[in-house]
Amino acid sequence: GGLAHAALAQPGTLDPTFGIGGVVQINMTGNLDTGTDMLPMADGRLWVCGYQSPSSTLPEPFLLRLLPDGTLDPDHGIVILSHGAAGRAERMVYAADSSIYLCGYADTLGYERYTLWHVLPDGTPDPAFGLNGRVSFPLTGIYDFRASDIAIQPDGKLVVAGYRRISTRMSFVARFNTDGTLDSTFGFNGLLTMDNSESANDEFLTVDVLDDGSIVAGGYGKNGLLDYPLIVKLTRGHLKIVGVRGS
Repeated sequence: GGLAHAALAQPGTLDPTFGIGGVVQINMTGNLDTGTDMLPMADGRLWVCGYQSPSSTLPEPFLLRLLPDGTLDPDHGIVILSHGAAGRAERMVYAADSSIYLCGYADTLGYERYTLWHVLPDGTPDPAFGLNGRVSFPLTGIYDFRASDIAIQPDGKLVVAGYRRISTRMSFVARFNTDGTLDSTFGFNGLLTMDNSESANDEFLTVDVLDDGSIVAGGYGKNGLLDYPLIVKLTRGHLKIVGVRGS
């Protein structure tokens, strides 16, 4: 009789049907190209976002789509998202209609602005969303904003977290309506900036919406030269911080 052999590779091993031995590398510009997030599609294809760097100082945000075998989808290719002088796409999330919202930053007038992009299910920028599918805030001000993560509420509103930088970094959470406008019912005209650390140098790296509608954001703060975990929880519809940072 002999022993029966499994038809599939052992879980946790590289998939030989994907790329070369389970690994896909895409040479876009040959200089600091980075993938930052991915979303699977029901048919096995993958959306991948990130930034390519034609020069070391001017990254460009991109969105591409891979076939199940890891090759570039010829029906989509590599799309460079609208970004001004520079920008990065950091994270993305599906909307209920299978369109995609991405967050990151774009460089406008010499300063980084936290930025959202909306891409239709076919991978093309939504012409009804901001300018060429992009909205960036704030439009003025001599400081930088970067968005690190994005989550979507059941009502379709978008929650974004990241940091503002003047001389030090301050964490923020913002909420947007589906058309890309700031939600004036949240924080101060849609934005809640928080100084949670003794050195006023902290950053949110992730955000999520819980089943009860509350918002949780996490990242790090600094205490002197040491970093510590930083987690806050916002009650639904209110700004009371009910979670506390690590120590």
